[in-house]
Amino acid sequence: MNVPCWFAAFGMVAAIALLGSANAAGSPGAAEQPGPLSPAASLACFDVVPGHVVELVAAEPLVFDPVAICWDDDGRLFVAEMSDYPNGDGGGRIVSLTDTDGDGTIDTRTIFAAGLPFPNGLLAWNGGLLVTAAPDILHLVDRDGDGAAESSEVIVTGFQAGNQQLRVNGLCAGPDSWVYAANGRSGGSITAPKRPDAPAVSIDRHDLRFRPDTGEVEAVAGFSQFGLAFDAQGNRFSNWNTAPIRQVVFPLDVASRHPLSAPPSDMEVLEDPSQQNRLFPISGTPTTFNREPTDAFNASCGLSIDRGSRLAPGGCAYVCEPLLNLVHRRELVPAGVAFEARRPAGEETREFLASRDPWFRPVFTVTGPDGALWICDFYRRWVEHPDFVRAEMRGGVAWDEGKDRGRIWRVRPADDAPQRGEGGGAEPVAGMAAARVAARQRLAGAGEELAAVALALAAVPDPAIRFDVALAVESLPAETRGSVLAKVIATAPTDRWVERAVLCVAEDGAAEVVRWLVAGDQRDGTPPRILRGLAEACGRVDARGDSAPLSSVVATSNLDRAEQLALLAGWVEGRRLAGVADIPADFGGRTLDAWLAVARDVAAGAGQDDGGDALALLHLDHSLEALSILLGRLALPIGVEEAALLFRSLRGRDPIAVSDGILAAWPAASPAVRRAMLEALSTPSMAAAGLSRLAAALDSGDVGAGDIDPEARRTILTGDSIPDGIRTRLEALLGGVASADREGVVASIEAALPEEGDRHRGRDLFVRHCSGCHRSGGVGTRVGPDLAGMQSKTREQLLEDILDPNRRLTGEYSAVSVVTMTGEAFSGLVSGETPSAVQLTLAEGKVATIPRGAIEVIRGTGRSLMPEGFEQALPPGALADVIEFLRRGP
Repeated sequence: MNVPCWFAAFGMVAAIALLGSANAAGSPGAAEQPGPLSPAASLACFDVVPGHVVELVAAEPLVFDPVAICWDDDGRLFVAEMSDYPNGDGGGRIVSLTDTDGDGTIDTRTIFAAGLPFPNGLLAWNGGLLVTAAPDILHLVDRDGDGAAESSEVIVTGFQAGNQQLRVNGLCAGPDSWVYAANGRSGGSITAPKRPDAPAVSIDRHDLRFRPDTGEVEAVAGFSQFGLAFDAQGNRFSNWNTAPIRQVVFPLDVASRHPLSAPPSDMEVLEDPSQQNRLFPISGTPTTFNREPTDAFNASCGLSIDRGSRLAPGGCAYVCEPLLNLVHRRELVPAGVAFEARRPAGEETREFLASRDPWFRPVFTVTGPDGALWICDFYRRWVEHPDFVRAEMRGGVAWDEGKDRGRIWRVRPADDAPQRGEGGGAEPVAGMAAARVAARQRLAGAGEELAAVALALAAVPDPAIRFDVALAVESLPAETRGSVLAKVIATAPTDRWVERAVLCVAEDGAAEVVRWLVAGDQRDGTPPRILRGLAEACGRVDARGDSAPLSSVVATSNLDRAEQLALLAGWVEGRRLAGVADIPADFGGRTLDAWLAVARDVAAGAGQDDGGDALALLHLDHSLEALSILLGRLALPIGVEEAALLFRSLRGRDPIAVSDGILAAWPAASPAVRRAMLEALSTPSMAAAGLSRLAAALDSGDVGAGDIDPEARRTILTGDSIPDGIRTRLEALLGGVASADREGVVASIEAALPEEGDRHRGRDLFVRHCSGCHRSGGVGTRVGPDLAGMQSKTREQLLEDILDPNRRLTGEYSAVSVVTMTGEAFSGLVSGETPSAVQLTLAEGKVATIPRGAIEVIRGTGRSLMPEGFEQALPPGALADVIEFLRRGP
């Protein structure tokens, strides 16, 4: 007989003390219940991986609304209670929970501090507690031993008191004696009372670290929403609502000093490619307001890293998903500088811990002193914030229902009795991790021997160690630095993080790196992209008037043609990024005309690997021969990157010839290249001729209106450079701009939507219209939201998402428009910022790094990169096909 988990537990309530347990097998499930369960009943609803036990540590009336816990040096347990969530005012508390009679059961609650605004992070420090309570981080101390804090000191302040879910949080002691905190997404301008004369520190799009004793504050790499953790090597990991584990890789200080060489993002999203972040809840379809996916992350939080306790001897990451009532686990497996996050064996189609109780709301995890995993259960009916719910749906909802409840659970191995006082996460570092820690220690303590130590470690195969070596030698003289960095690159294997570190640190020593790489044994195997990147650094240095003898290296080295063109193309691009348009008459012992002759010769040979650098250089060549070569390449099968180079080199030439060449190549072009073609035809210098010829091609049928996606339509029809007569003609051919009444459009299309679609046709349509920004079913580029979990959405929900993309737009996917001093226009998502540059992720996953000095206008659009108006390109039947593909896969 299947007995509901809540009914089975009621029969043993009287026999269960506050410290109870549930077996790994869990209990039979049942339908979702509208009301809360008792602690014992909720305990019986858990399904934990075999070999583990869930235990109740504390519940109401001893604890309410827990969101973070920590232990002080005496082993006392403290809890942050956010009872004022979501709309209260100063109702947060810090409490201590103790076992006064030593029977292993918590029996006493003491209020340590009250009246706090939404406290959500705790860390024991200097005889008291550090507490995040925006706009402040406080130091609370009980000085008379009565269990309550009499002393409250503001350590740092200036955090934005934004949405209560999105405030500073995640206090964590770093391996460098600094305290780290997660931004929370609200940002701030941070100051410390101990340093009244110090300038405020902006943490927009960055996390922070501070020294509580001195008041020093710094912005650091990474941008975490709720949760922050370090592993035993000192690697830092962050969390985002849809990206449960992100590794912070690239230091902000290095990126800030070298903004044009820095990577587009300082973080690596750690995913399990085989799962696409799919989750396996057991609580049934949740009742929510916002149609979130029911088998994918949408509210992940509470990240922790087990450094090797009895629960996870190899170390694991844990993260909560409160909307789906589960705790998810991943193994962190080294994969170069960053990790892969894989589901452990046996958890491929299940979760580490899941509950059938829909009120179970895990929001925080940590490895306790006993080596068990401790979990804060907010235990509420609703965890969605009313700010993110449509206004007409907010009324009459008891948003704080359950504020009189809360639980703390722990999970331990079933054959392992609770061990009090043992330090979870204190296991020795082993294997490759130990080698990296030892290498870091050698580098940090090398002193005057840094060059020798670094050169030796540069030959170590582990990319993570060589990454650390590259960052460590930034202060060495250029020649010495160049020899070390060349060795770092020349040693296999490498990865993109190692390459980025070398390119950043090389700077005025880049020519020396090139000299070492193209000489002797280290020459073989150096990719042209590395040479190009190093040469770009040289070009920027040259533009500042410094000495970077790349020209001498090219003149005196035995380089093949691909290497020569890579170096020249990079050098020219570096000068352009530095704002210098003129090119010296000679380089590397050749005149510019001689180099352009080589570039023409290479570009004319289709299919050559070094053609990209040649195409990039031909923007300097305004001869008819160059135009003929460029148009000839356009007629061949090309990819998006080559198309971008072609159109840049075609800019400023005869607009009629270029327009005709583009439209002649249209039939054989891929959807992504066609988007680039339309961008080229719409540029100010091309619009009159280009769009006139596009209209003629649409009229003749050589170009189909359905081949022009909504974003291209909007750009074409609303651009400032298009003559009114051509605009009117194109409006007639393309059907005008999309209707502003998106709700009406959704309703009308929904009424005409066929009952079923064809997922195979849908895949082809997805590739043509959506894959430039989205990934699903193993195809596409991830610029916009992750489309995992679409199987759980209804056809109506997906139709609304496609046709009305701005209805539930979040800040992270709101596009930014940038116009440069030279008239170049970009629209994309901000993926990185430094004081010197802005990085945008564009459609197709392309990245544009734009020096701030080159920006004329930058503004937020308040709109998604995904355009409105897909009903103009896709009739109801085609939309049904795409929806079927998203729901069922290929």
